[in-house]
Amino acid sequence: MTARSHRLVVYAAIAITAYLLGAGFGGGAAVAAFLVLGVVAELFFWVELFRRGRRRGPK
Repeated sequence: MTARSHRLVVYAAIAITAYLLGAGFGGGAAVAAFLVLGVVAELFFWVELFRRGRRRGPK
């Protein structure tokens, strides 16, 4: 795996964990914080996925 691939996995894992933790809490600031963290991590995931210079095909 390349460094970018590792970053994609990390961003996806953070987003999934944040969404699950946010859904696990009943409500309030904790839910909002985890949902915001999930959205930010998902945004980083998509930016990294479609970043310029990323190879899209086989080597």
